[in-house]
This record gives sequence, structure tokens and C-alpha cells, in this order.
Amino acid sequence: EQILNDAGAVSGAHDEVSLAELGMAPLLEIYAFLEASTQGPKPVVVDYEDLSRNPEGTLRALCEAIGIPFKKAMLTWPQGPKDCDGLW
Repeated sequence: EQILNDAGAVSGAHDEVSLAELGMAPLLEIYAFLEASTQGPKPVVVDYEDLSRNPEGTLRALCEAIGIPFKKAMLTWPQGPKDCDGLW
């Protein structure tokens, strides 16, 4: 499994913005570095379309891949801003 947006799909939705401006280029570089690394497990990537279509199945597969238990509570959370929210 992998967790990444399709860079083409993301850039297509933002034709006036470059992949660099979207922050995709550095993420792809980090992923390539991690994938090429011989130390540690390979990076896990989840396609956002899979997550949107099948949240529970995708999260179950992710949890299994990274060795943590799946919990139904992962599928819901209270609405509204959180103290841990970023600038978005």
C-alpha cells in the first residue's frame, strides 16, 4: 500500500499552479530516497482515491502494513477546528 496523491491528478486540478508550488516535488524526492534506502521498511503509500472509495478497507490494509491495530474510531472524528490543525 502507498499514501500519495497521483501527481498528475493533483496538478490537473490546479493547472495554474506547478507541482513545486503544490509541494509535490519535495514529497516525491523524499519518497524516492526512502524507497531506494536499504535500511528499514519500504515507505507505505495509500492512494487518496482508494481511501475515498473504501476508507475502512484502505485503513485496515495500512494498519496491517505498518503493524498497528485497526480501530473503527479511525473512521470518524468530531467536526470543527482542532488545536493540532495546521495553517490549512
